[in-house]
Amino acid sequence: MKKFMYIAACILCFASAAKAQEPSMELPENVSPEQLKAVFKEAMKAEFDKMDANGDGQISKKEFVDYQIAEVKAKSNNNFKKLDADDDGYLSEDEIMSAMQETMQKISEQIQNLRNVEDSEESFE
Repeated sequence: MKKFMYIAACILCFASAAKAQEPSMELPENVSPEQLKAVFKEAMKAEFDKMDANGDGQISKKEFVDYQIAEVKAKSNNNFKKLDADDDGYLSEDEIMSAMQETMQKISEQIQNLRNVEDSEESFE
């Protein structure tokens, strides 16, 4: 029973992460390496500035931990909202099972896609 609960918890974590995927930053087509480097550097600077709560140009251990906690809370709240299909403020067994089934379906599709790629690569040999 403990093993089942552990597996269910793992699937739920994957389900919540899969359902709550944040949209990735979109880049225009044909981005040069220099442009990509500039965008990446700008994004990293913005993230650093968010961590540097007091703006002194350094991130203390407290600032880092506080930032990490805030990020986890924000993602957890977002995940909960995505899983709470009826928006009642609670997760029912049906909502959890639905998320798990959806995640398992996506994993199954990804595995099948990988198998298809492997099969097509073998046909070229």
